Amino acid sequence: MVWIWSVATDSTPWILININRFHDVAIDLMQRKNGTYTSPGSWFGSTDYVATVNPINIHYVTTTNFQNYPKGDEYRKIFEVMGYTLFNSDDEEWKQHRRLHASEHNDRVLDMQDVFQRFALDVVCMSVTGHDPESLAINSPNVPFLGALTDFEGGIVYRIAFPELLWKLQLLLGVGPENKLNHALVMKDGFTQITDINDKVFFHDTTLQQLIAGRDTSSSALTWFIWLMVTHPEVEQKIRNEINVKTPGLFPMVSLPFILVVLVYIHEALIESMRLYPPVPFQYKSSRQPDTLPSGHQVHPKTKILIPLYAMARMKSIWGQNCSEFNPERWISDRGTIKHEPSSKYFIFYAGPRSCLGKDSAMTQMKMVAATLVHNFRFELVKGQIIEPDVSMILHVKHGLKVKVHSRWA
Repeated sequence: MVWIWSVATDSTPWILININRFHDVAIDLMQRKNGTYTSPGSWFGSTDYVATVNPINIHYVTTTNFQNYPKGDEYRKIFEVMGYTLFNSDDEEWKQHRRLHASEHNDRVLDMQDVFQRFALDVVCMSVTGHDPESLAINSPNVPFLGALTDFEGGIVYRIAFPELLWKLQLLLGVGPENKLNHALVMKDGFTQITDINDKVFFHDTTLQQLIAGRDTSSSALTWFIWLMVTHPEVEQKIRNEINVKTPGLFPMVSLPFILVVLVYIHEALIESMRLYPPVPFQYKSSRQPDTLPSGHQVHPKTKILIPLYAMARMKSIWGQNCSEFNPERWISDRGTIKHEPSSKYFIFYAGPRSCLGKDSAMTQMKMVAATLVHNFRFELVKGQIIEPDVSMILHVKHGLKVKVHSRWA
């Protein structure tokens, strides 16, 4: 975010005032700078930045010249609270983590974001630890750990935005986002002490990684999907029509993979939803050696590569004149199948050697959940809500998504 601040002024007050406008400022900046912007950093930090939504640059950084662009030492410092996991390791350590993880009621008002987070938390905990926290119980029990994860993710953004000196000072003084992050870590430590596994540090770090990767990305994607579907009733009806036509009499068995494969339109609606509202709204890389991006921009070992996906989705130069519209049909090929886009353009599951290991399982789970909900329920938005993205490492709906849920069969 330092790269955005220098556009207006090089003063901390401006930073503090505008930090919550990150996504809007990023869109404007990327449009004005033709998709790539360089910044010499600020007076309180020596790091230079290159921010880009150019698919050619993204492909170059994440695939063609992958070895020169690790997460880097600064990224590891920012994410040190997660331990050393697949997210923030490099080289042989990253390869080891990669190999390891590759082997492995009616008219009721609900906050669907909370529901999806509880559902995903239970699923991930059962798969990783064998323990069911039962956070999705009918009485919606208080689960402080859910709030702790949200505080954790918000704190990470400030670590990316502010120089290390400032967030370490916050930690020392016990104030600000860093203080919330520290309290969240204490709560998370208690939550993960539930097995007799020998390597406690490894289990601790891996569990946190899985909780964020599995719980928050899927719950974010499903929340924005429900909002877009409800605000685009024509899409909702097409999804129901497809279920009725392609799986007549089979829908109680919709979880079977061979049935999910035929549900093409709901797949397109989900990937279009994630294009507009990417669960992880920005990515961060560093450079090992001096280099020149395909766009001609120079980088050096102190340069950080930032990829703002939320802004990237709204670039007419990448997605066309209707880039800001929710349009599942953009993913339909001439043959009626799902259109493929390069991962450097549709960057939701990353690209290159670090591409997401859980992409297929995540899409299957989300299709199962989305199809079941659309088939059985009708959702009505509670009036008066402000629906906007939060500034966090995960693109949550800032104030949640409250809906009235009606059974279609009552």
